[in-house]
Amino acid sequence: AKIGMYIALRLLRDGAHTTITTRFPNDAIRRFKAMEDSDEWIHRLKIVGIDLRDPAQVVALADSVAAEGPLD
Repeated sequence: AKIGMYIALRLLRDGAHTTITTRFPNDAIRRFKAMEDSDEWIHRLKIVGIDLRDPAQVVALADSVAAEGPLD
């Protein structure tokens, strides 16, 4: 696993609603669900499949986030 997953895990375990981006959403779901305590926080995890090398996908994600309202 990479550092981003461990940062997300820390946020989730501390009670945060957390959104992650990845080119491999199915793999991410599998990895997060494999954690022993995932039943405690998985409902607060949103996984967005995106290829950040594609400018159109980046713009679409930014528009989607903006439409959902303010971030903390």
